[in-house]
Amino acid sequence: MEKKIFNEFVSLFNSLSSAGHLLIGYDNMRFNGELANDKKQQNEIKEQFKLADELSVTDGLKNAESFSLNKLFDEIEDNFYKHKDCIDIYVAMMLRIFIDIVPYYKKLENESRYGESIIHCINFFDNFYKMGKSYNSCSVEQRYLLKTRELLHFFKTGLDALCLNFNVDIMELQRNVGLDIYHRETASTCAIYNEYKKQLNEIWTKENYKEKTIQHNECYTFADIFTVKDWDKYIRALTECTPRLLEYDKIHNAYKFVGNEKKEKGCIAQYFKQLKMKGIINNNINRNELARVLSNCLLNYKISGASIDNESEQYKKIYEKQLFN
Repeated sequence: MEKKIFNEFVSLFNSLSSAGHLLIGYDNMRFNGELANDKKQQNEIKEQFKLADELSVTDGLKNAESFSLNKLFDEIEDNFYKHKDCIDIYVAMMLRIFIDIVPYYKKLENESRYGESIIHCINFFDNFYKMGKSYNSCSVEQRYLLKTRELLHFFKTGLDALCLNFNVDIMELQRNVGLDIYHRETASTCAIYNEYKKQLNEIWTKENYKEKTIQHNECYTFADIFTVKDWDKYIRALTECTPRLLEYDKIHNAYKFVGNEKKEKGCIAQYFKQLKMKGIINNNINRNELARVLSNCLLNYKISGASIDNESEQYKKIYEKQLFN
């Protein structure tokens, strides 16, 4: 299974223990004690704090696109499709990695089981929300804790929503394997992933979960998504427009994207979304399936599901009338 982006995401939590020790009071530029003589480790921790401070939940890192949550979920979803017989094992494996991470962010029932670093992090969160402090008034390690907590919440909520779309209930899975990493908040999950709202409501209880089944058709090629037999003419139209967006590559027996990466990549997505609105593409195809088909079938072209919904002014000005006249 591909785990590159997931491993990068997990690495963001590597400095939790250091953040906790700094809160305890190992001060003076916040680096005393054992860290005082280890300049390399000091710099690594500072860089990680700074990196987390730049994180944006919706857009990923400003200067490190690989940490985009959208890309992370695309990687996980691709693994779901490629290894559909062992999704439960894959999800359990991911959740287990957070066993030592989650205690830093949640109320502890038995504090004696944990070290000072974890306890001080929990106390920080309690005081932060009680006092109504602002994010900008926090120290760099406090911002690191707040941002990583936010990211972990969005990750677990997003993973829950994605799993539900594949008929996998994280809550039941955790009970079966003895994990206590995630607690579902339906309203929160639905607010972020509106497209899953119906599924969440249907399988909220164990009884409904057994009775209901979420239908999901696997789509990998153009033939899987079109409702018409002569679908090739709609692809071919992109080779005949001006400027051309595609050309046929005889060597690879496939269509290749030849447009401008920044300005015209979204034009193809907009065109296929319009085909779907007209019923030429199956209306039940979701944006992630559409993105996967485009990325699989077109050479030099990769797009995420979230990008499918972006509006393209270039498409409206130049291509819409050409392709639908």
